[in-house]
Amino acid sequence: MGGEMSRRDVIRHPTHGKGGCKVVCAKFKQGSISINQLLKMAKRIGTVVNQMMFPTKAFIEMRTPEQAANMVDYFSYNPVVMNGNTVQFSVASAIETLQKSPVVCFFNLPSGKEKYPELMALARKFGTVKGSLFLTTGVFVEMDKSEDAQKMVKYYATKPFRMKGRSITIKHSTKYWTLRES
Repeated sequence: MGGEMSRRDVIRHPTHGKGGCKVVCAKFKQGSISINQLLKMAKRIGTVVNQMMFPTKAFIEMRTPEQAANMVDYFSYNPVVMNGNTVQFSVASAIETLQKSPVVCFFNLPSGKEKYPELMALARKFGTVKGSLFLTTGVFVEMDKSEDAQKMVKYYATKPFRMKGRSITIKHSTKYWTLRES
């Protein structure tokens, strides 16, 4: 990515359109960039409020529409090339804010049913559990409030949870928004 940037290097301009959008979409080749690399770039422009990462796309919600626009402007003049692939930035005009699912998923779990009570106790430390779904590939826990799920995910992002010597992946579910049957 070219030289180091600072906040003063960013072009400042008023928000385009009504209210403006605070969400930036980054498109990239799968495996070419990590969420930590994207967040490091975004934090140099402004304050990151929320983020969502997929295999070839990420959404980064900035504190203000101006910060989102400034991020897109900066990287249009200073392209980011990771592993030979250019990362494309645009304002995600159809998305005003990112909402996180109240469902948290746990992956890379050891085998055995004794993990279920431990995972439920872990989830209850962050709030009321509405429901759970235990599959062979992972465990999904729905919290009563999205904020409780977000607190859990943020906490374990900085303090990885281990079970039987394994580092457990804990993140918001992109598969389920709720575990209740319709």
